[in-house]
Amino acid sequence: MVSPGQTGVSEALYVSPGIRWSYDFKNGLQIVPGVAFPIGLGPSGGEHGFLLYLSFEHPFRKTKP
Repeated sequence: MVSPGQTGVSEALYVSPGIRWSYDFKNGLQIVPGVAFPIGLGPSGGEHGFLLYLSFEHPFRKTKP
């Protein structure tokens, strides 16, 4: 238990194997989905999870041909 105005310390260790891929469009837009499965090790042993990733990437300005 941490008293008011005090700071606590905790330790965690995870490894997160996963995969992501991209869809590239002619207008420069790139959509990148992914999935990972975090697994707790050491002080986090026995913990696990599920992570979804989604990124939309586009150029700030058009490039000249």
